[in-house]
Amino acid sequence: MGLKREHRENLNRLSRDQEVALFNVRGEHAQWLAEADEKNMQLEKRLARLQQELERYKTLSDIQVRQKDI
Repeated sequence: MGLKREHRENLNRLSRDQEVALFNVRGEHAQWLAEADEKNMQLEKRLARLQQELERYKTLSDIQVRQKDI
């Protein structure tokens, strides 16, 4: 009887340990995803700013070309 109880307790302990470890992994994964989403948003904003800047430079370049043609 004693071994049966000991094995059951060990299984319960292992099960709890596994649940805690899984909870921690899920938490770390969720944090990583949140950080990746934040980084992605920052990069999209930077890309939009750079595209606007590129359009301004294209406009300025077009103006300079036209002035040279005149």
